[in-house]
Amino acid sequence: TQAGGYPLWLLDKNLRVRHMDFTGYKKYDERFAAYEKEWFEVLLPIIAKHQITTKPDGCVIGMQIENKLIESKCGVPFGLHDEMRFLCKVARDCGINVPLFNNDSTELGSFIARTDEEENFFARTFGKLFGNRKKFGLDLYGFSKYVVLVPPAGKEQSSLMWKPWKPQMFMNGVDGIERKVRGFGGEAARCPIFIPELQGGCSNHYKTGYTFDDMFGYFGDFYTKLLFESVLAQGCTMTSIHTAYGGTNWGTIGDTDAYTSNDYSACIREYGYISSRMRDLRQSILFAKSFSDIFIKTERVTHPTVSSSIDRVVNLQRHSITTENHGEQVTLTFLRNFSKEKQAVFQINVDYQASSKMLYKIQLQCFLPYKLSFIALGNYTTLNGLKLVFSTLPIYLRTKLPASELTPAHEIWIVP
Repeated sequence: TQAGGYPLWLLDKNLRVRHMDFTGYKKYDERFAAYEKEWFEVLLPIIAKHQITTKPDGCVIGMQIENKLIESKCGVPFGLHDEMRFLCKVARDCGINVPLFNNDSTELGSFIARTDEEENFFARTFGKLFGNRKKFGLDLYGFSKYVVLVPPAGKEQSSLMWKPWKPQMFMNGVDGIERKVRGFGGEAARCPIFIPELQGGCSNHYKTGYTFDDMFGYFGDFYTKLLFESVLAQGCTMTSIHTAYGGTNWGTIGDTDAYTSNDYSACIREYGYISSRMRDLRQSILFAKSFSDIFIKTERVTHPTVSSSIDRVVNLQRHSITTENHGEQVTLTFLRNFSKEKQAVFQINVDYQASSKMLYKIQLQCFLPYKLSFIALGNYTTLNGLKLVFSTLPIYLRTKLPASELTPAHEIWIVP
């Protein structure tokens, strides 16, 4: 960003940059919109050439039309339907035909597309609040998610005074995502749970008394992996980690109160160092990609078949909708050790339904240190017929080898 979010070429137009009144209300600005159109007409045709809808090997599968433009909060309308509608129209005129989305500042339900029936219900319920105007929605609903932040500056200046972040804060911020987003209705209830901006670190400012290294230590090596797996548990199938690679400002410093180009205590530091947090996150990404055929569509298990001998270890369980695995639903159990005892060794209890008349109760020992997590695969049959009831070890990687004249099809797994 430049100059607080506005590009320097726009400021160079001798334009009084649009701002909101102190009330939070914003008026549609035709003069500003003309410059938005000018910028889009230069940039978007370039992007359009790389859409997956334009050529088979295209790399653009969607386009973010705005960033954190809130439709309304606490009954106050911040974002303008006219503004969003105008931007989308210009994008389509410039040849963009992939899905469009906004990055809501959090789960606020901004600019969700609805059918006419849903729109009519919304108008009857909330019409007076929005002046009885028809709302405008985007193709996909996306939102930003930050969960744990460092203690506020001025309260505990020295990082030596910081207390460890509390698991309850993390749980409050993550564990209700699926219920809340699906509860918005419209396309938010139907499209993939999409987080265009998932926390990968935190920004820092002058005079805070702590550095990016202090912040990195506060979150810990496993924080981003823990957050990534926790949003997968909520059914998220599309996300982008912000910032995975520190150093985000080009040419100028976007925030006059920030220093360097925003290292962000990211997984890959500003100076190019691949941190331990990146290595840990990579394990989860490889697992999710290896079993993408299972992750692509799952649903939450109402009554999990797995429990633990200590509390707050079994986060939740999902099973696959597709049944390509020998007609069986594969289970994904999301283990996350937030136990108050901070106990690393515990017992996992598995109810395994071998048939309609045979139920086995299996007890397994598991090792998972405090504030660590992994996704346990279960009820999975390999290509050569081997049945995995439940894995108490994380699986890093799976690859499938096709059959040949000498060997049948089989799988190779990488585990600790």
